[in-house]
Amino acid sequence: MIDDIQRGTKQPNAIAECAAGPGATCQIGQGKTIGSTISGETGVDFGTLNASLGGSYQETYTVTNNCTSPPLQRGQVWVMFPRGDFVFFHDAAGQKGTAFLPTGVFCEVHSDW
Repeated sequence: MIDDIQRGTKQPNAIAECAAGPGATCQIGQGKTIGSTISGETGVDFGTLNASLGGSYQETYTVTNNCTSPPLQRGQVWVMFPRGDFVFFHDAAGQKGTAFLPTGVFCEVHSDW
């Protein structure tokens, strides 16, 4: 059922961001929730996929700690992205699908220009 797993993948859609004046820091707080996503015409649900992967994933991941930026420069923002495992799989009929299973977050500085 599982064809490949890309671990620690950063999902491109930001879930939060903050900005601060030049030289200041900002913080993205806890409590953000990231859900698993499954794509394809397979009919495979989270429970089935998780069982195939050993049952180590949660369907939703809630951020439990803050993400504090380094001192930001003019035109910079601090951005939080979901991080997780990107899974390629197929069902019993050979239909292919993909899934993003969140395992945490990743914060980085981006230009706001």
